[in-house]
Amino acid sequence: MNILATDFREDEDLVLNGTLDPSSYDLDCAQGEKWLGIDYNLRAARLGEECLVTGTLTAKLKVICARCAEPLPYQIQVPDFQHTIQIKNEEPINLTPLIREDILLSFPMAASCQLEAGNKCANSGVVLKIDDHGFADKRRDDIWGPLEKLKKKEDHGNA
Repeated sequence: MNILATDFREDEDLVLNGTLDPSSYDLDCAQGEKWLGIDYNLRAARLGEECLVTGTLTAKLKVICARCAEPLPYQIQVPDFQHTIQIKNEEPINLTPLIREDILLSFPMAASCQLEAGNKCANSGVVLKIDDHGFADKRRDDIWGPLEKLKKKEDHGNA
C-alpha cells in the first residue's frame, strides 16, 4: 500500500479505509493458514518532512486450531498502528512492510478454539480431552523454559 506525498497537505489529514489483498504481504508463516483480507482504517498527517500514520488493522484468516486441529476462523487486531515515515523527494510512502510487521507481531503463538460446556469445541463440535497443561502452555514452556531455568539458577547462586 502506497501513499503519495502529493495526496495530502500539512494542514489536512488523509483518511484511508478499505481492504487489502493479503497475497502481496508475504504472510505465509505457518501451515494451514488462509488469509482472507486485511481491513485498514488509517489517518496520515504530514508534519513537515515526515508523515505520521495512525489507525487500526484487522486481518481475517483461517488457521488450524492448536487444540482440535480443525480449521478455525481467526481475526488479528492491531488497534494502535502508528508509524512515522520520512518523506523523501515526494516519493510514494510504502506502508506494506509496516503493515506486514505489525500483523506478524500480533499473530498468536497457538490459536485455539473456544470450548463450550463439557469441553466441546464450539467450532467443530468435537468433545476434547483436556489435560491440566494445554498445548499453548506446553509451547510457552518450550520457548521460555530454558530461560526460566537459567534465571532460577542465577537466583540460587546469588542467595
